[in-house]
Amino acid sequence: MRRAVHGADLMAQLHILVDENSDGLIGPLREKGYTVESVRELKAEDKRMGHDYNVMNYAKEKGMVLVTRDAETARGCRDNQIGCVSIDEEAILKIVLDKLDRLEAEG
Repeated sequence: MRRAVHGADLMAQLHILVDENSDGLIGPLREKGYTVESVRELKAEDKRMGHDYNVMNYAKEKGMVLVTRDAETARGCRDNQIGCVSIDEEAILKIVLDKLDRLEAEG
């Protein structure tokens, strides 16, 4: 029987691969307790990691969640059942609208 996983247990289990276009998230994610790898660092070790296909395969083979701002890579992840957090304009708009709502509520 699988037990529910929450909080610190979930963070310890989730392994995240951060695409080059989202490097700014690496430090904060690590500070929150996530295990994080960087495509930029992997690419420095292996030039093949410069190709989206190889990045997606790496994430899939390692059971990682890929965090990316690249819409095509995010589509490729969805099409191939690879865990992905897509940071797209829609996601950013939601954050902006939420913050605007909070400012209106305060004012």
